[in-house]
Amino acid sequence: MYKVGLFIDSLGTGGAQRQTVNLAIGLKKLGMSPVIFIYSDTNYFHDILKREQIPVYALNRRHFADVFFVYNLIQALRKNRIQGLIAMLFMPSGYALLAKLFIPRLRVIISERSFEAKTKPRDKIFPRKLYFLANFITANSKSQTLHLERLFPRYKKKIVYVPNGVYDQEYIYNSTENSLTLTSIGRVSELKDTKILIEASNIIKAKYPRLKFKVFWVGARFDATEDDSSYFQECSKLITKYGLGEEWEWTGQVSDVKAILSKSDLLVHMSHGEGFPNAICEAMSFGLPVVASAVMDHPYIVKNDENGYLVAIGDVDGLVNAISSFIERKEIEKLEMSRAAFATAQSSFSFEKMTSTYHELLLK
Repeated sequence: MYKVGLFIDSLGTGGAQRQTVNLAIGLKKLGMSPVIFIYSDTNYFHDILKREQIPVYALNRRHFADVFFVYNLIQALRKNRIQGLIAMLFMPSGYALLAKLFIPRLRVIISERSFEAKTKPRDKIFPRKLYFLANFITANSKSQTLHLERLFPRYKKKIVYVPNGVYDQEYIYNSTENSLTLTSIGRVSELKDTKILIEASNIIKAKYPRLKFKVFWVGARFDATEDDSSYFQECSKLITKYGLGEEWEWTGQVSDVKAILSKSDLLVHMSHGEGFPNAICEAMSFGLPVVASAVMDHPYIVKNDENGYLVAIGDVDGLVNAISSFIERKEIEKLEMSRAAFATAQSSFSFEKMTSTYHELLLK
């Protein structure tokens, strides 16, 4: 049985972490024996992985340049007889390629899953210097794939576009007349532009006074890359100022996003940029139409008035108009948009296709 390792920093609730877990489950179903390697104790997927009988190997990393950590990683890979290693994100990719120097037969697939402009240069320099060692370099967004091909033309043959696949696709859309539930998924941050949804919600509440209106913001209350939670505090004050306390709910990080999406009408995702929009794909996989910013891969996925709406970055009026357009649609028209969103997910974000692509790359 082929032993495959999946290497990532932690098993928190981020998109890359969810994809790592789903990929491990998928590769096991294809007859491989997966082991997940992390260097943080955070594991939101403990119960799922225990049920699927997928082991997690937690290593201790004291700091960025911990030589003993790299040594222990190499020993762990040898002990578990790992034949192929899929590394998610920049730092795990760098460590995985260092390990390949000492285990030449190890097949290493590294996966870039970041928004290029958001990633700090120091985080990219180390792993990218070692890309010549990688068997394949994957990217989960079209925009990042094209960027990598321009950046590394000599590696073009081993750069592969592999969009994320959603493991749990189920049409559960339920629209209720005279009510609207919006959901947004992501850390509360300027990058995700939490404030624009607060501003739009204030206008929508005033514009449709008889509408039963609710907003769920799913995600950490501040961006871990920020120094403090000042942006979250600013957002909270804005909610209080507009009297949205009853309508707005901060759910924090949750392991069961489906439970929230199942009672939502529309996903709002006004991010200023990202690698692959997991939130959009997950929402569409349950039949939710999407209002998204017109950046990065969003225009490839969201088609105006078909499966959702595209809005310019920072355009409050445009966001209000998109939400209003949805509210004023007939129920049959909302249903058609919902079905179009679900069809997009089935054709573009197939979990089986993503898993089989990685399976093929491991065996090439």
